[in-house]
Amino acid sequence: QPTPTHPDRQIGEPEPQRSPYSPDAYLERGIEFFHANNLQKAEDYFNKAVQLRPMDPRGYNNLANIEFKRGNLIKAKENALKSVEVDPNFPEGYYNLSKISKQQRKFDDEIYYLNRAITADPKYFQAYFARGLAYYNSGDNERAKYNFTQVLTLKNDHYLASQNLGIIYANELNYAQAEKFFSQATRLNRNNPLSYYYLGFVQQNSGKLIDSIENLQRSLELNPSNNRSYVALSRSYDLNNQPEKALEVLKDAAAKNPQNAEIHNYLGL
Repeated sequence: QPTPTHPDRQIGEPEPQRSPYSPDAYLERGIEFFHANNLQKAEDYFNKAVQLRPMDPRGYNNLANIEFKRGNLIKAKENALKSVEVDPNFPEGYYNLSKISKQQRKFDDEIYYLNRAITADPKYFQAYFARGLAYYNSGDNERAKYNFTQVLTLKNDHYLASQNLGIIYANELNYAQAEKFFSQATRLNRNNPLSYYYLGFVQQNSGKLIDSIENLQRSLELNPSNNRSYVALSRSYDLNNQPEKALEVLKDAAAKNPQNAEIHNYLGL
């Protein structure tokens, strides 16, 4: 996302006694065009901001955002590097460099830049979240858990961090901890079907079949096309000695998703 000039102020809200030709004004106009997906206009305004204030890292970082969106990673990296060259304590620049490194599949560089972003701003929860994902994808669950926990310490309503912790604990077969974090994720975002699916799944494995059925049903209410929820719900009914309901769920899934081979396989069709 573009680096705002004043994070506490809405874009477009007038700022008293500021020239429309000031660097901040150009930055804000550039951000408006960036969000409107008019990248050329955004680039023009960011370049004007850089010309007027060449030691402001935000202009270079926003130019990096444009090139990243265009898929030009080389130019994106050049601009992001320039942002941290003019201000070595600019966390957003390091964060952008980590995103570029991730796209380039350079794991060590991604972690290095995320570390620099967090050093520059220890409360930068987005960097902790990205670092958690990087470690999780590399198979380092302990470091992933640490980073997602840090996210929740800094931003306790971050449902994805909670959900990701649940996924890690579920993979480790620690269903009690997994249930704790999936339950928290559903409280933080009551409209996310995946959290309900995962919660119902771990409750099934813990023998809490009534709770499992309830949460899997909620998952399907929010996303009727998730075949995994149908299969899991059918299994919970079956384990709860309700074979007729189990079959009914699969038939309902087949009717709603007639081309899905997985569902037809479960039905023996």
